[in-house]
Amino acid sequence: MKKLTVAILAISIVTLGAMFAFGQTEEDKSIEKRRFSQRGKMHKRGGMRGNRLFRHLELTDAQKEQMKAIREASRETTKGLRDSLREGRKQLREMGTNGVFDQGAVELVAAQQADIHKQLIIERQKVKTQMFALLTPEQKTKLEEMKANFAEWRQQRMEKRKARFGENNADQ
Repeated sequence: MKKLTVAILAISIVTLGAMFAFGQTEEDKSIEKRRFSQRGKMHKRGGMRGNRLFRHLELTDAQKEQMKAIREASRETTKGLRDSLREGRKQLREMGTNGVFDQGAVELVAAQQADIHKQLIIERQKVKTQMFALLTPEQKTKLEEMKANFAEWRQQRMEKRKARFGENNADQ
């Protein structure tokens, strides 16, 4: 009798779990996938803040095309650097798996990664300068206003977080 009860209970649990697993719709899966994948996209593109700012500047079609060409050219020139950066991260991951620490090898890869990061920063600044050069004086003024508003908003948000964080610590 006891074995029968345990068997029925086990079958019920498995059936219930299967119902939840198969009951999940494709929409639910895509929401979960999107939630985790967006974070990666945002990180890789530097938060996409720059693109949002340009979106509100009412760019002409010619400006949009020129900016697109600048971005594509930069993407092509940095492709090798990004691939090298990815390869360096892969090397670092593999170095940690054998249980032996080789400081010289790690320092070499770290130095290479630092040099690649430096080159990417230089390229980003070059692209930024080229894109800002395309803006009219009115657009540049509007952009500066938007940056100031964003900085003010960010400061207010930080103060709210500090206030909330301080309240949480006082409770403990």
